[in-house]
Amino acid sequence: MKKIVTITLVATILTATGITALAAPVTPDSDQKQRNSTVGYDAAPTYSIVIPEEIILKSNDTVEAEITADDIMLEAYQQIEVKLTAASNTESGSTFSAKTADGQSTATYTITAGEQAVSVGDKIAVFEDAGTQTLTFSKAEGATYAGKHTETLTFTISVENVFPIGLTFQVGDTVNLGDNVYVKDYDVAREMSGDYTLEYLQYDYGRHVHNYKLVRGDEKTYFAVSNSYDIRPTAVKVTGGTGTSTDPYTFTAVYAENVSQIGTTFHKGDTVNLGYDIYVLGIHGQSMLIAGDYSVNYSSYNYEMEGHIYYLKGYNKAYILAADKSDKEPTGVTVTGGSGTETDPYTFTAVH
Repeated sequence: MKKIVTITLVATILTATGITALAAPVTPDSDQKQRNSTVGYDAAPTYSIVIPEEIILKSNDTVEAEITADDIMLEAYQQIEVKLTAASNTESGSTFSAKTADGQSTATYTITAGEQAVSVGDKIAVFEDAGTQTLTFSKAEGATYAGKHTETLTFTISVENVFPIGLTFQVGDTVNLGDNVYVKDYDVAREMSGDYTLEYLQYDYGRHVHNYKLVRGDEKTYFAVSNSYDIRPTAVKVTGGTGTSTDPYTFTAVYAENVSQIGTTFHKGDTVNLGYDIYVLGIHGQSMLIAGDYSVNYSSYNYEMEGHIYYLKGYNKAYILAADKSDKEPTGVTVTGGSGTETDPYTFTAVH
């Protein structure tokens, strides 16, 4: 028989009974006739790890046993780890002991995982997807009496983050990616070890990267984050590499999470931030990409389009139309339609 360790959590879909926040009702008197509804789905993590319940050693040959993983679905930057955490007759080391019930005879053996000798406490398998890890048990040697010799091995299965992939940090944070690891700075791999404080330098318009500095006393190391925006990121995430000199860690800029801007009102002279990688409807019917802070400027009323033209100036310049039957300059502009995507950009209405 095989012992199967399975954790299965039931995925749930949010239903109407689980919605606790309700939007204001739309009535004949409502200025805004649109409402947004967010549909949520929680995909529960699952995995199945199979470990042999019994392994029979031989005195004249090695024996193989397989640990298999299947049905794996985890969160991003996570993996399954299997450790040999205890052996009933072996406190430590890589020489294991199978004993008779009375303890009068001991047969020793070793275990390898791939080419690596296994000791008590070692990690013996890592799974990000379905797979198999083969353990090889050596010949049993040294028994002084005939009879059954046994030892109980305890394996522990856990879900772990793939450190430091997925690690996110901000300016001023203490950053520790490990010892003798490398980070990518343009085409150079720079070595670092231990704790550093993160500082922001500047945006390089020639190479389209944000430059950062890691500081520890007089010691400094640098890395670059590729990004087409010159807007300073709110954070940096480790998203690639293994930390070696030939495959250094790489980073991705992180900006604040976008939320719906329906109902947001702004005025001439304001600074407005509708999010990052957000699209607004331009005056010629095209979707225009914006990101970060923009100053709000009034241009004119367009009788043909029946609306007031504003231009938003920031990372780039975007002209938008605030729908209005009146040519009187509005007191403000409200986001009244769209979801901010390229196919469904935000639209605007004048406010008096």
